[in-house]
Amino acid sequence: MLKRYYTDENNLPLDKILKEKCKEHDCILKGNYNDYIILDGDDIKDNLFPGFKSVDCIIISKEPYDGNKIDVIICELGGDKKWADVKGKIINSSEHFIDVINRSDFTIGKFICCFLGKYKNPKQIKKQKRANIHIHGLNRHNIKIHNFNCGLEFEKLINL
Repeated sequence: MLKRYYTDENNLPLDKILKEKCKEHDCILKGNYNDYIILDGDDIKDNLFPGFKSVDCIIISKEPYDGNKIDVIICELGGDKKWADVKGKIINSSEHFIDVINRSDFTIGKFICCFLGKYKNPKQIKKQKRANIHIHGLNRHNIKIHNFNCGLEFEKLINL
């Protein structure tokens, strides 16, 4: 699926967009990713969608389960960021990757969105952080952006 979309259709070698760890500067999502592929959202953006805002990591399960389901984790990392900026990056990257999946034979199992870092002005955005976000192409209405500190263990995230 990934090779067909990125390499065959868009002439972008997979080795340009694959990451070994979900890490950006001093912020890391710790743990074992052996059963997952990590895509560099910034490299996808820079090579295919200049001007597009993207998350740092798109993490997907290597092997489908229950027939053709794959898990997807959309993750923005680090720093003091505005909630609206994090939300925009997550929605852009989610909609892009849902489009990639819709071109394949796979369906989405778990779909998790997260921000590892701190929000600017957290008192003013409590209500917004609790709100569900809408992602076109995803037929779910309960998507939240989970917020954790850098250094979270991957297993805690995948088990949400």
